[in-house]
Amino acid sequence: MQESIIDITRSTLDPAVFEGDPPVLRERVRAYILKQAKPYEQYGNVESVNIDGSILSRQWHNATDIDITLVMRSDTEEDLEDAQSDGYATQIDPFILPGTGHPVTYYVESAERYNLNKYDGVYDVINNGWLKGPYDLSVDVLEYWDEFLLMTEDFDNLISKLKRSLIDYEVYELVTDIDTQIVDEKLVQINEVLNDLLLKQSEVIQLRKNAFEGGVSGNLSKGNVIFKLLQKYRYLDLLWGLYARIERWGRVETPQQVKDVYDFLASY
Repeated sequence: MQESIIDITRSTLDPAVFEGDPPVLRERVRAYILKQAKPYEQYGNVESVNIDGSILSRQWHNATDIDITLVMRSDTEEDLEDAQSDGYATQIDPFILPGTGHPVTYYVESAERYNLNKYDGVYDVINNGWLKGPYDLSVDVLEYWDEFLLMTEDFDNLISKLKRSLIDYEVYELVTDIDTQIVDEKLVQINEVLNDLLLKQSEVIQLRKNAFEGGVSGNLSKGNVIFKLLQKYRYLDLLWGLYARIERWGRVETPQQVKDVYDFLASY
């Protein structure tokens, strides 16, 4: 099963993002990316605003992430960490490029540690030109398929357990004379399963991060391929949605929050 990572190969780059031959970034897209990068200047000098990832290849789909790396030089490590924290927030709750389905996510790297060799393609947004690419990649998905299925089996079991616990809670809430301890214990169970799911999410993110920590691209690595498969089959969308709720609430405590989580899961 020889596939791109992990999408079909198109004849061109995405025409909603690029135009011309050779392709250049559409001006409205360039302006949008730079506008969203502007707030990071409070943390230091933004030396480069670069696009990397599969949006620079012919392996794209209508919801492919537009990954932006901001190369920064900050006065203090704390400023850099604050910038990275703001970037991480866009990975949880990304901007959506107007007129498209593309999430726009920001990553921050220090100028001292930035390594162009980590990427198969890089587009310089400030100077509106290619540093590397465009590119095409393919991978034998079967090489990692069994491991992917084992991981999704864990996710599926936890998601099913969470759904059952949410339904139990809603049933208990309808019983007026039920022991409140039973309801409280079910809430504890709901939060334990959510924590288990988010721990799995952290493992996936770390697996992919490890793939790109060397001096060469990790696009063909196990960590990135499994990450892309989980993304393709919408596991990551689900996990990010749960993560955003726990970030907002701290934990699930009210009937309204239980209903919100249940309705969210039902959309998948």
